[in-house]
Amino acid sequence: MKRIALALLLLVATATFTTSCDSYDSIDLNQDDIYMYAGQTYELRVDGIFAGRDLTWISENSDIAEVNMNGVVLAKQVGVTQILVQVGGEILNCDVEVRPRLQLYVEPILLFGMTLNDVKANEYRTLYGESFDRLTYSDGTINIDYFFDRSRLVESCAILNPRLNIDNVFDFLDERYAYVGDVQNYYVWKGRGVFVTVSSDRNGIYVSYRSTYNVTRGVKAAPYIDMNSKGDKAKRAESVTKLQE
Repeated sequence: MKRIALALLLLVATATFTTSCDSYDSIDLNQDDIYMYAGQTYELRVDGIFAGRDLTWISENSDIAEVNMNGVVLAKQVGVTQILVQVGGEILNCDVEVRPRLQLYVEPILLFGMTLNDVKANEYRTLYGESFDRLTYSDGTINIDYFFDRSRLVESCAILNPRLNIDNVFDFLDERYAYVGDVQNYYVWKGRGVFVTVSSDRNGIYVSYRSTYNVTRGVKAAPYIDMNSKGDKAKRAESVTKLQE
């Protein structure tokens, strides 16, 4: 009788262990990768026996996409990141790619600190002008200027057609960067290690990119305005005609 009882006990223990392992292996996210546009949301969930337990959600880059405590992902800026969720000792992940709706132009090279020759080797557009501190390119629709200090790239500027709808330029940048605000007819965005300013005159719309870090002097670059500000898009909309005068 004791042998039978012991055998039954071992059988139950084995069955319990097997069920636990199978359950642990069965958890999964409802999506392994998702593609979104800025402003869209998507709800991730954990499928399996552990669904409903306490979950910890984390975004590897909340500038690109953020996630709340319920697993709802909000796409913010163009780019790629991962959403992670911890379920007990298990960590699951989902690749998130935020894609652009607008493609007004191919942005210039933004690898600040590159040498003049490095820029020339990586820029596909036609070279129209060169000096020790400046390169000028064109693809027939826009011009690109690169500016150098101590032989290192410190600023990239896209010069767009002045007849282009300025709202489209703003929408293009909103998908890629966080709007900060405006000052003295400059409109400013930040993100991905750069800040972007937009100004305009009768000859063109100027989109200037600079590093948030001065690559030649090792100090923080001086921003046009408080770079910690969140900006006011309503105010921008009211004053946008300034750039078109």
